[in-house]
Amino acid sequence: LQAEGVPDGLTVVKVDYDSSQNLKQQYGVTVQHTLVQVDETGRSLTKFTGSRTGAEIQDSLVRS
Repeated sequence: LQAEGVPDGLTVVKVDYDSSQNLKQQYGVTVQHTLVQVDETGRSLTKFTGSRTGAEIQDSLVRS
């Protein structure tokens, strides 16, 4: 994402894995570099792990 930029329509919120225990538990995150797509209410829509390009992330998102 840093090299390509964030895809249009996507807002990225970076969270510190080591100090965000509540968020890790809430979204079931067990490894670093996990991306969680949430809706406007904070409900998890999809989750995936690993380095991905902006295009791969865009293709993995749940469309409403």
